[in-house]
Amino acid sequence: MNIDKKLVNIFQKIFKKKNVKLLKRINEEKWDSLIHVNLIIGIESELDIKFNSAQIESLNSFKSILNIIKKNINEKNS
Repeated sequence: MNIDKKLVNIFQKIFKKKNVKLLKRINEEKWDSLIHVNLIIGIESELDIKFNSAQIESLNSFKSILNIIKKNINEKNS
């Protein structure tokens, strides 16, 4: 399974929504600090990656999270 599909599955489990690719923290009522922590933990454990503090602060949408994950994976593989 590719990263995009794995991330969609994580978001769907946490937000209990099907269409998650357009989710943004600013527009999603359910995306509070507890959901944010659960999302980070879910992503880190499922994808075996770690976010640094600066990255955690910038995780504010599905798209931004996907981009950071891809960047982390590229750096890890370099």
